[in-house]
Amino acid sequence: MQFEVQVRRTNRRKTATIQVQQGVVQVVVPQTLSQQAIDDLIAKKSNWIRQKLVLQQSVP
Repeated sequence: MQFEVQVRRTNRRKTATIQVQQGVVQVVVPQTLSQQAIDDLIAKKSNWIRQKLVLQQSVP
């Protein structure tokens, strides 16, 4: 299962967070976090993201 990720950088975040809402995956990260670190985080959490997407699709 492929999924599209929206990355939002902000100065207000100190840690990265992943949100899955209404079939949209959003990663909110600190402004200074490298793209490689973001890619690694998404790869590490891809199973969790897929589970959440499937769970949301099964709920009417």
